[in-house]
Amino acid sequence: MFWSADAPDTIFREKIFQELEKQFMDPQPLSRAEWGEIGNSLKFLWLALGLALIAGPSLLTAHAIIPSAIDTKTVASKWTRFRAPLYIIGVICVVGIAASFVVAFSIANDVILNDFYERWWQ
Repeated sequence: MFWSADAPDTIFREKIFQELEKQFMDPQPLSRAEWGEIGNSLKFLWLALGLALIAGPSLLTAHAIIPSAIDTKTVASKWTRFRAPLYIIGVICVVGIAASFVVAFSIANDVILNDFYERWWQ
């Protein structure tokens, strides 16, 4: 069977799709408050990146570079005293990364997901 654009069921489908677009898919511009919340979420993601750039080298230095340099006698054994502060800095940064992701996701969930996608959790 050949379908034509003027077939009654095709016209009916188009009317249904137009009505659905009006009801559910009508995009509206974001308000200033929504853009502000999205900006806050992005700030926490940037904070997580900054903390990762601090955590990585400090944990690498404390766990690999200093012990290797001491074992090969490249540096004196007194450098071991720097390992504990570097571990502490690294662990604090890792906890900060996790907290930043939690806060960024909670902001995004409250603003973006719940407002834009109302049936997200259904």
